[in-house]
Amino acid sequence: MNPFLKYYFALFVVFILAIPIQSYSSDTTLTQVKLQLKWKHQFQFAGYYAAIEKGYYKELGIEVELVEANVTESPIDALISGKAQFATSTSDIILLRAAGRPVVLLATIFQHSAQVLLVSGTSKIEYVHNLAGKRLIIEPHAADIIAYMKDEGVPLNKVIQLPHSFNINMLVENKADAMTAYLTDEPFLLQQQNFDYKIFSPISGNIDFYGDILITSEQLLKDNPKLALDFRTASIKGWEYAMKNSDEIIELIYNKYSKRHSKEHLAFEAEKMKKLILPNVVPIGYSNHRRWEKTVKIYQEIGLLDADADITGLFYTDYINKLNIPWNIIIPFSLIFLFLSSIAFFFYRITQKLKFQIKHNKSIGNTLKKTEKEYQTYFDQSMLGMAKTSLEKGWIEVNDVVCNMFGYSREEFVDLTWDKMTYPDDLEKDLLQFKRVQAGEIDNYSMDKRFFRKNGDIFHSSLTVNTVRKADGSIDYMIAILNDITERKKTEKALRDSEMRWQFAVDGSELGLWDWDIPNNKVFFSKQWKEMLGYEDDEIGNTSEEWSERIHPDDKEKVFEDVQKHTDGKMPVYKNEHRLQCKDGSYKWILSKGISVATTDDGKPKRMLGTHADISKRKSDEEKIKKFSTGFEQTSNTIVITDINGNIEYVNPRFTELSGYSAKEVYKQNPRILNSGTQPKEYFAELWKTILSGKTWKGEFHNKKKNGEYYWENSIITPVRNEKGEINSFIAIKEDTTLRKKAEQALKESEEKYRLITENVSDVIWILNVSKNKFTYISPAEEKITGYTAKESLQQSISERFSQESAKKAEETIRTTTPKFIENPSNKITQVNNFQQKCKDGSFVWIEVSSNFRYNPANEIEIIGTSRNIDKRKKAELALKESEEKFRNFIDKNKAIIISVDPSTNRILIANKAAVDFYGYSKAELINKSMAEINVLSADEISKIASKAGGNKLNTFHFKHKLANNEIRDIEGYPSPVKVGDKTHLLIIIFDITERKKAAEALKNSEAELKELNITKDKFFSIIAHDLKSPFNAIIGFSKILLEGHKEYDEEKREGMIKIVNSSAVRAFKLLENLLTWSRSHSGRIPYIPEELYLKTLLIETLYNQEGQASKKNIKITDTIHENELVFVDENMIATVLRNLISNAIKFTPKNGNIVISSEKLTNSNFIKISVKDTGVGIPKDKIDDLFHIDKNISTQGTEKETGTGLGLILCKEFVEKHGGKIWVESEAGKGSTFMFTLPVI
Repeated sequence: MNPFLKYYFALFVVFILAIPIQSYSSDTTLTQVKLQLKWKHQFQFAGYYAAIEKGYYKELGIEVELVEANVTESPIDALISGKAQFATSTSDIILLRAAGRPVVLLATIFQHSAQVLLVSGTSKIEYVHNLAGKRLIIEPHAADIIAYMKDEGVPLNKVIQLPHSFNINMLVENKADAMTAYLTDEPFLLQQQNFDYKIFSPISGNIDFYGDILITSEQLLKDNPKLALDFRTASIKGWEYAMKNSDEIIELIYNKYSKRHSKEHLAFEAEKMKKLILPNVVPIGYSNHRRWEKTVKIYQEIGLLDADADITGLFYTDYINKLNIPWNIIIPFSLIFLFLSSIAFFFYRITQKLKFQIKHNKSIGNTLKKTEKEYQTYFDQSMLGMAKTSLEKGWIEVNDVVCNMFGYSREEFVDLTWDKMTYPDDLEKDLLQFKRVQAGEIDNYSMDKRFFRKNGDIFHSSLTVNTVRKADGSIDYMIAILNDITERKKTEKALRDSEMRWQFAVDGSELGLWDWDIPNNKVFFSKQWKEMLGYEDDEIGNTSEEWSERIHPDDKEKVFEDVQKHTDGKMPVYKNEHRLQCKDGSYKWILSKGISVATTDDGKPKRMLGTHADISKRKSDEEKIKKFSTGFEQTSNTIVITDINGNIEYVNPRFTELSGYSAKEVYKQNPRILNSGTQPKEYFAELWKTILSGKTWKGEFHNKKKNGEYYWENSIITPVRNEKGEINSFIAIKEDTTLRKKAEQALKESEEKYRLITENVSDVIWILNVSKNKFTYISPAEEKITGYTAKESLQQSISERFSQESAKKAEETIRTTTPKFIENPSNKITQVNNFQQKCKDGSFVWIEVSSNFRYNPANEIEIIGTSRNIDKRKKAELALKESEEKFRNFIDKNKAIIISVDPSTNRILIANKAAVDFYGYSKAELINKSMAEINVLSADEISKIASKAGGNKLNTFHFKHKLANNEIRDIEGYPSPVKVGDKTHLLIIIFDITERKKAAEALKNSEAELKELNITKDKFFSIIAHDLKSPFNAIIGFSKILLEGHKEYDEEKREGMIKIVNSSAVRAFKLLENLLTWSRSHSGRIPYIPEELYLKTLLIETLYNQEGQASKKNIKITDTIHENELVFVDENMIATVLRNLISNAIKFTPKNGNIVISSEKLTNSNFIKISVKDTGVGIPKDKIDDLFHIDKNISTQGTEKETGTGLGLILCKEFVEKHGGKIWVESEAGKGSTFMFTLPVI
């Protein structure tokens, strides 16, 4: 039965049983219970805090007290002993149950275990199998980690095991290569230290245990099932609230329960836990029995559980009273004559209830076993020394750590006494605390003390003693926890000695000393520290405020930031320069340095030691140098300072920018590294002669950059003298003149080029002085165009050079453009005009004139321009224009749709009125529109067809054209190449054939639909006549036998007949279900309501319904569907698809076979592919194409003679295609089949 149905059925039964005592008034006393947590307060238990805070427990009459974990008693012991009624645990409950501990699972909170392996991000451990031979810190009972490692080929005997101290610094400080950790906790601490790490999760190795769970005792569930279920209900409600309101619960934990974790740490836990709990995917509290069975097998494989281990009674539903249904009464067969589908469904449900009752009745009555295995494991595997003692028995038990610590065996401890093992000087303070315990004043105490080893050596140990008392308050026994701290004590003594020597050194220096006790905010300031600020020794107190309040306001933020970085471990040594206020009110610059010399148990600094140094003079000197160098640094000129020998001592950034050499590269180098070799040696000899005589040298260098590029510099080199008047260095100030040099050279080259161009170019180049209305230059090409020499043309005015109409146009252009140029001379607009120029023989020639206005050196306006002979082109254009005009008139007056297209660009050149009316665009919009804009084909396909039409290889074509209103019309086109000038255009006459095509298509569809309806009708009646008749024959036949002679048969015979009736009813029900679904689909009565769903959730529901069918044939069904895989589908339709495909896979797979369900996101697509793969009989190739066709009878018996109708795959095809997907199959006879289909995702 579906676990969800089990759960609600159990609640219903308890409700019925509890009716007489269900109601209580608000005055009724709340039931007091304790929930034992398995760790300290943190977000890991958020749901329980929420249930208390929101009143969910009180609503059901329960008052809850949360109890943190402690070292003296495990949560399981607290639960079994009755000190707590509920507890939190993990998948280890299986081990406890198998060992006879009467604990019961109420609800699963974490769908995945939080246990992971952490390794350094910089290590070479890339895979789990790399852990072989490495140091591993591992917790006891980390079963999923152990199984994961074993599966990867690294059992525990292949690693170096270290006890777990829950201290991440073991990994950070490279004292271990890997450690087990909680995904919600340790990674945050590593991130806080900026420590790079890698995570290996058992889930990646398909080891998927449940994580945190809620448990209770078997006794409580038997005595008060209502209390157990009410507590479960309220807890789940609390968890649902916590998952939706994590920020609120973080504030609640931090302000009410514990500040052990920061809010940031709690937020980190919350985010990670959501991925483990999956509140939006799986109902909180949900458990899958098959996953628990798989976990049992893993425990058995790794040796933590015997092969015959019995975990009966693990689930709370095993204890809920079932309804006493009188199973000996035969199912009322009179219902057989009711509607057929109702009968089938009734038999199916009754049979499932029978199976459920039989299954759970087997678990009642198992004997209880008691053991302290869990506590003993913790005691033995602890990395701390643990000993159990009492006043009467002395040493009751010691672990291996204690034995190794003292050097005695367990047997030798029997004859030892506490006082003989204790160093005499420490005995009195220990006895004093013990007497307080005896008197009942305290139950536990801690101290550091010294002990003797067996060999006589003295060692230091921290000691924590916890007392367990009897009911009368007397001492039952005591637990002593010891930790060898000898090395720490040696380190502390060495530090004290070092501090004394350091203090002596500081006293003899000018440094001020400070020593800060952080927890108590006490600071020792040395005499020198106080004198540095002008104070006497007794004028400054011993708090940190004496220092912090004297910091300059502008420096405080950076100072406190650096201190915080050091205390957080992000800065190895604290170092900061800041200003402190002196006694007289002035400020001094101080260099402060410090380091943490002692830490708390959690690694936080508790003592810092440091010095202060007065750096005021250094700061003053730096400021002066800064002011002096700022000018050098920011100037656009190159600055170079050399010694007396010319070796470079300083260059400014501009030097590096220009030459490409860094300051470091040229330091102590001679400037000759820049020498290009293009200037004579005598030039440099004169330079040295000048500057060595004490004079300033001015000149020009042609240098070479680091990249080999040449450049020019104007330089001024000045000698610098010292106090004695001696020259000790030189300063060179240099200006980059490369661009100017290039410009000068370019000007010379330009002038020469201009002369050559004007004398040889075919265009006429001319200059007109506007102010004087006279041509000042005309190039020799004038004679080739007009027959006039350049000299003759210079004597002509504008009116003499051009035709009358062109002269007027030219003069008007000059008149209108001149004011615009005067107003904005920088606007260099090129004027292009066509004129008719007079020739020497009296004819006229067309010329194209390009011109610009400018000022000449005399500040007069002139026009410089060119004239090009375009006479032939102009006359051809006029002739073409006349021809085109005639062609357009012919087309525009034609009633047919006509367009002209340029085949090279596929753009419309001409469109007549009929085309404008048809396409719905204006003529301006239609002209120059690409054919791709009105054709549904791609541009490439259109180009290919246009190419064929242009080459007379295509006489007609059919397209779908899109109109301006987006309507698609079918057209028939007749293309014809037309020569226009030197180009070929495509003239197309178009006819609208849309209505004609619609009529033909309608006729075709009508025939296909009629054929499909006939096939569907035949298939439907075939199923009614044959497939439906068979199961009802069996139902009627065997039910008649039972009705007439059930007393004549024994119980086994009757049960066999009932099973046949049930099997037939199930077959009839499934057949009717498919028939009804198929019928509703064809009649259009199935609503299509797609929504965003988790594919995993759909699959889980389907698998539960198929579980019984698969179990009969011992078929293993696995899936690799990701829990966060979302699809956008109609839930009922896709559930039908999954059910049919999985049912078919089971049907055609022999016993002990396998079925795998997987998904794959398709690249460059919004679809996902789902596959159902079996190891069945496969499908012959000649049958595959007929699977999804209604007119083909493909119904085949399964491997166990199961029957079917063939409708399932027809429904699958219809529903998948409804979602825009497709379905297909790949199969090989004898090897199995894989059915695949696609679904949309968002």
